[in-house]
Amino acid sequence: MEFDIRLARPEDLPALGMFMRQAYGAQTVFQSPDFLQWFLGRGTRADPDFHLEAQVAVTSDGRVVGHYGGLNYKLWLSGRLVSLVWGVNAYTLPDYRRFGIGKQLVDATASRFDVFGVIGFTPETAHFYDEIGFNIFKFHRFTRYIRTLSEETYAICRLIGQDDAVLRRLLSADTAVPDVSNMPLGVHQITAENWQSLTWNLPQPAFTTTQRDVTHLKWRFFSQTAMRYTVFVVQTDGRITGYAVVRKETVEPTVHQAARIVDLYGESAGMGSLLQGVIAFAQNCGCAYVDFSCFGLLYRTTLLEAGFAELTDNNFALLPQIGATESRPNIEHIGLFSSKYGAEIAALRLEDVYFTRADSDRDRPARLDQFLPLGRVS
Repeated sequence: MEFDIRLARPEDLPALGMFMRQAYGAQTVFQSPDFLQWFLGRGTRADPDFHLEAQVAVTSDGRVVGHYGGLNYKLWLSGRLVSLVWGVNAYTLPDYRRFGIGKQLVDATASRFDVFGVIGFTPETAHFYDEIGFNIFKFHRFTRYIRTLSEETYAICRLIGQDDAVLRRLLSADTAVPDVSNMPLGVHQITAENWQSLTWNLPQPAFTTTQRDVTHLKWRFFSQTAMRYTVFVVQTDGRITGYAVVRKETVEPTVHQAARIVDLYGESAGMGSLLQGVIAFAQNCGCAYVDFSCFGLLYRTTLLEAGFAELTDNNFALLPQIGATESRPNIEHIGLFSSKYGAEIAALRLEDVYFTRADSDRDRPARLDQFLPLGRVS
């Protein structure tokens, strides 16, 4: 069996799209060259150094038969920046399994970065990662925070076959919804047109998390228009010291709306006002609830003080998750591995780290029609 393991090139996009349809079905968003360019690459295909951060197994006739994507981030670790790749979408076509392609793809991806990370896998896979040296944080999973805004929240719970009485008990500590007529002092919505002209002063973290600078934020939230985000910032003395990225979406399989906080970061002092601004926005838009998922304890107290309630472990699935049309268990584990910084990675605990849906691929569309604007074809 002859095949090459290498980085994907722009000219591989048609073959890669065909592979993705074979792997993930006719509606997969990964068949879109535009999505792949944004998701696995940075820049444009016209750039001479542009490549997709994806290892592929390619046959002699140019067919892609295996793929392991990677999202190229930076990680704050012990006060310094190191390279980080989040592994996503590992798949080998059935006829090409048992030839070691999967392991070669993973090894090739990991070899390019200081730290290798994975998010979202079953307990069985968590045991596998644990055995091969990943820090899986004692099998902890993402925690979900819900701020209900209307009775529709409980109707959604019932529609996916969950017990709304359990949800009511968990959300019973909710506080009054704020007046939506004005944003809290110092909280503003920004746009793709004005974000870069503002003065950003985000704190350098004392914990382990991904780097959030202007370049990263531009790629993640402003460099494509099909996935529409609303970004709120809190300003102190004219400087942006924190932000929240929100995506309003229909909660499938219902017609109700929810506001998903995709990322939340900044100085702790401004987080309460920022969350109140998001709650006000969500209520004004007619959302049933505000939803935020994260790994770590960084803003837990602030979220609880803002009226959010925790959904952990099995309760995580009482409301639909992003991209899900049914109730499904919480498989939001996280694993980190490093040959170069092995001791430091192994020593990390839940309280030492902070990750959100903006990390890895935890906030991406699943279907083509969720990414492409109305009327556009691939």
